[in-house]
Parts: sequence; structure tokens; C-alpha cells
Amino acid sequence: MKHVYTDLSESRHLSGYISQIVAAIQDESPHLYEDIYSMLQQQVSPDQMITIGNPAITAPAKFWGCWFGLTLAPQDINELKGIKL
Repeated sequence: MKHVYTDLSESRHLSGYISQIVAAIQDESPHLYEDIYSMLQQQVSPDQMITIGNPAITAPAKFWGCWFGLTLAPQDINELKGIKL
């Protein structure tokens, strides 16, 4: 049975894939990660569509901003850094 998502962020499969994309960019190309982070923060509007990944995911910049930590406060980021997985 297929599940129809009204909000794709509800999808565990999509969330896992996007998490892998962001981690791969951060690990394999830190400069690219910084460029994307900067672009999402300063150069695009929140509703502008951004395509990242291969296979590609196209979503609004505000969606990608969540995955790049732009919606987190500095204290949230510091707390997350302290978690050992």
C-alpha cells in the first residue's frame, strides 16, 4: 500500500536520503558545504527552489535550510555537537 505524503518531510525514506546527501557533502567537500550554507543563508529567498543531490531532490530553500542547520539556534547546535553517536 502506498502512502501519500502531504508534506515530504514526513517521509522517513526521503529524510534518510537527504541526511546522507548533506553528510556526504560535508564530509567529502567541506568547501561546497560552506558555499551551499552561505547561499541558503544570504543569496536566495526561502521559497526559491533549490536542487541538490544525484538523484536530485528539488525543494524550497527553507526546506534545505533545515537540513543545513539554518533553523537551529547556536545553543541548539552546540547541544547537538555534544551528542556522541
